[in-house]
Amino acid sequence: MFSNRVSIVFFVLTLCFLFFSVAFIVHAQSEIQTSKYRNMVIDLYTNARLNLPIIVDGPYRAVLLVPGSGATDMNETGDYVRIDNGTDSFIYPSARPFFDIVEYLSERGLAVLQYDKRGIGVNATILDQNVWGNVTFDDLTRDAQKALDVLLQQPEVDSSKVVLVGHSEGTTIAPRIAINNSDKVDAIVLMGKLAQNLYEIGYS
Repeated sequence: MFSNRVSIVFFVLTLCFLFFSVAFIVHAQSEIQTSKYRNMVIDLYTNARLNLPIIVDGPYRAVLLVPGSGATDMNETGDYVRIDNGTDSFIYPSARPFFDIVEYLSERGLAVLQYDKRGIGVNATILDQNVWGNVTFDDLTRDAQKALDVLLQQPEVDSSKVVLVGHSEGTTIAPRIAINNSDKVDAIVLMGKLAQNLYEIGYS
């Protein structure tokens, strides 16, 4: 009987040790910085951010994110970032798909360039109504090309291994950029791709 009790106590203590060890490891890992970033300006109208891993040495395989339709910032923020009046801390909206993608990829050893659409700033704020109101599809395509050129110029990037990720409207731009840069673009990923051209979407 005594030996059974000792076994049970030992088993419980072992479980407690394992539980707290795992909890400690998870907490410790969550505090480890796994990526860094560098803010950039692509041209007069477009801000960008290069996200780099710090857990491995470069040069890194690179990804360019091409944003979707509408007044979209580099994170594709779906709502406003607010400030908690009690703590003065930022409250981020749940929908920031490019932010999540950047975090996931950079933590796994990839360099990722994201950029605001021209005339757009943080929280999808329209910074210049004239610039944004007169933007054309060709403008957006040129912006994506400039973003790719900037990405390829970064010393941390392996220029022979670049992937384009287009979302929504970006799925009509990424293939054009890939075709025009077939010696530089290794692959493309299309998320929420369009089955019609922009004219059919807008007028049908």
